[in-house]
Amino acid sequence: MRPHNSPKGIAQHFLFSPVEVAEAFSQARDSLQPNSGMISFIRNLKQQSRDAIEIYAMSNISKEDWAVLSTRIPDWSIFDQVFTSGHAGMRKPDPRFYRHVLQEIRLSPDDLFFIDDKMENVLAAKSLGIDGLVFDNNVDGLQALGSILHDPTAKAFQYLYRHAPHLKSITETGVDVPDNFAQLLILDAMQDQKLVDIKWGSRRTWNFFIGKPVLIHGAYLPDDLDTTLMALTTLRPDAELVTSVLEEMLTYLNPDGTFHTYFDRKKPRFDPSMLGSLLRARIQERVGQSGNALDIAVRIIGCKWLNLDSDGDCQTLLIMQCEDGGWDAGCMYAYGSTGLKIGNRGVTTAMAIQALGS
Repeated sequence: MRPHNSPKGIAQHFLFSPVEVAEAFSQARDSLQPNSGMISFIRNLKQQSRDAIEIYAMSNISKEDWAVLSTRIPDWSIFDQVFTSGHAGMRKPDPRFYRHVLQEIRLSPDDLFFIDDKMENVLAAKSLGIDGLVFDNNVDGLQALGSILHDPTAKAFQYLYRHAPHLKSITETGVDVPDNFAQLLILDAMQDQKLVDIKWGSRRTWNFFIGKPVLIHGAYLPDDLDTTLMALTTLRPDAELVTSVLEEMLTYLNPDGTFHTYFDRKKPRFDPSMLGSLLRARIQERVGQSGNALDIAVRIIGCKWLNLDSDGDCQTLLIMQCEDGGWDAGCMYAYGSTGLKIGNRGVTTAMAIQALGS
């Protein structure tokens, strides 16, 4: 504190009694009160998101005033971290203060949403690429903030990041099925490596399963062309490896233009469902039909690609969103001769985000 900011310094400058000035400071600090409505809103937001949302506080407040105010909120765990101007030596709307916080929390501007009661502070945040809202401390402000933070797509993002990188596939009987294909689908849809635990490594081709195949003990399933192609397009290894793998794939081409399923000539399987010459007609006839969330999400994405209307399906998909922000798994695969259904909530939620996005 500089001399003229202390009770004694101010008293000397303005010829007041130090005791009177100290009492004025004390009364001013006694008037500091937390915004109970905002605190309740933040607490509920943290609880509803199951701590998936990180909340940081930035306040223009001196060290001394902060020492007083910090005793008046019983539970500071609602904030992941608090940054005060008194400790940082910087104030809003100084861009340096925002950069200091960004550096401390190690997040990019795209990952943040800034809320403040002063327009100049929000504009300063936006100048650094942080989206924001001027909050006016009333019920309407809380409702507006709630609408933004409880947007269906925002809730879906929260679900994915809350469960990452453990977004496993599961059978209709409740058995976990760790598979590379689902992880690659999530990565392809969301373009964020943090959501999955998957890297190219030293491998050349890819297997559907992560590790040993489950469900059928001792089963032998070679690396397959489908999963390998998804890995090539999603993880993008070096061009020399891509060319080499694609050339090898051509050796598994059938006379009718289809491909073998596996990189193993002793398992001559192929999947006719990969043929897509009637895609537009088939999607168009399915619009508005029933289905699980994955069916509808993929159908909406297909409609976007083909410039077909799917507003009705979008509304249906919104209604199907679960309370936790995700969507039910649906059915991605029917396993082997048993036809056992396997789905993945992470994949379905990622596809729903893509379907509902602009």
